[in-house]
Amino acid sequence: MQLSKRHHVVTRWLQARWAVHGSVLVIDKETRVAQLRQPTNNWVVSHFNSVRLSDGTRDDTLEREWSSIEGPIAAAVEARVRFGVPRTRADDARLLELVAIHAIRSKAIAAMHDDVAQQVVPDLVQEMVDDGRLQDMYRREHGRSASARDLDEIAQDLMSEHRRTNDLRVSRMVDLYNHVVQELSSCSVQLVRTRGLSLLLGDVPVVPVQGVIVGVQHGVGILSAEELRLPIAPNLGLVVSRRQVPDAWLSPEGVQIWNHATWRNSMTHVIATPALPATGGWQRLLGWREDSANR
Repeated sequence: MQLSKRHHVVTRWLQARWAVHGSVLVIDKETRVAQLRQPTNNWVVSHFNSVRLSDGTRDDTLEREWSSIEGPIAAAVEARVRFGVPRTRADDARLLELVAIHAIRSKAIAAMHDDVAQQVVPDLVQEMVDDGRLQDMYRREHGRSASARDLDEIAQDLMSEHRRTNDLRVSRMVDLYNHVVQELSSCSVQLVRTRGLSLLLGDVPVVPVQGVIVGVQHGVGILSAEELRLPIAPNLGLVVSRRQVPDAWLSPEGVQIWNHATWRNSMTHVIATPALPATGGWQRLLGWREDSANR
């Protein structure tokens, strides 16, 4: 079976909703440089959600499964979710699943899992040293006891193998995704439309908000946040919360508030639609002057 070698950190379907004539405007947060790119080649990481098997091949079952889920949901967004048209609970359940996918398959969650693994894996290896399992393994393979240097080399090999296989992070993402889907099932969905200005899309697309704090990387949990925001088009966003809130229009100032949260939640880049305001450039989407200094 031919396995995918390129995984989009933010799905190509979602990025393409910001495209004009096949391109999106990608803005570097550090340099403030904006350039046009095609979603096909933007935010792509080799084997982002694949596991390296013992024979050296890659299994990207998780990525293909998420793609199979997003496809029908995307069709529902296109065909059925319209502002002002009553939605069924089934419609909202599918939108909640879309939010869960983009909340978990993100750079922020991957970075969090990698940080945890860097702490957990050495502890697990040390436990194998302390209880004699590594010594037994070495004795069976080499017919003699391992020296302290031998054990250290084995421990380093095990930690390197974990980083190569990616299995711990992928398995944790699956567990977390299933848990998030279950927890969000009791939440409500609000659709928001924009007037005048368009929404940005970040490289971490789901924005968890807790008061004035945003972002998993800033300590806001996916399930403990007051609300989760997911832009799904330049003029359309989803808000997930425990409150029953009617669909609404965002004022230009409201759009800028949304975009500030998206900017702060993103790690390195955001996307804007190339169809920008006549004046002010992409900076106007954040309420900045076009010649504003780095913020």
